[in-house]
Amino acid sequence: MSVLRYVRLDVFTNQPFTGIQLAVFPDAAGIDERRMQRIANEMALPETTFVFTPEAPRTCSSEGATITGRVVGISAEEMGNYHVLTYGSNAPSVESQLDGAGSFTLRGIPDGRNAVYASCYVEPRRQSAIQYFEVKDGAAPPIEIDMSSGITSEAA
Repeated sequence: MSVLRYVRLDVFTNQPFTGIQLAVFPDAAGIDERRMQRIANEMALPETTFVFTPEAPRTCSSEGATITGRVVGISAEEMGNYHVLTYGSNAPSVESQLDGAGSFTLRGIPDGRNAVYASCYVEPRRQSAIQYFEVKDGAAPPIEIDMSSGITSEAA
């Protein structure tokens, strides 16, 4: 049987023996989920925490990812009237104009699930279908937005 080192803490208090008891296993390498559950049950404390060392350092820019892409299905004359917007649960929306080839660049996109769409801001207003993409470790694949699917609206 292996020996596991742990620390028992009294947290959320400034008086000894009046807080919440917590067990922390500072080196949980090699402990599988089933064994962790058995250990936590045996500890019978409100919280048992297992600390793991990352297998590889994560590289993620605090400035967020730069996403590139292209809008297809519109003419070169229309491109100046379109913009691309993205939004996600972790950040405010980001907007970009299209260049003459229909390409766009969105900067500062956070890790996590995000949505992107293209929109025309002159009549008739058009909007592409919303696409979802994942940013992981500050990177995501290029995005192609097809204006042939989406909605068109005109002022009455």
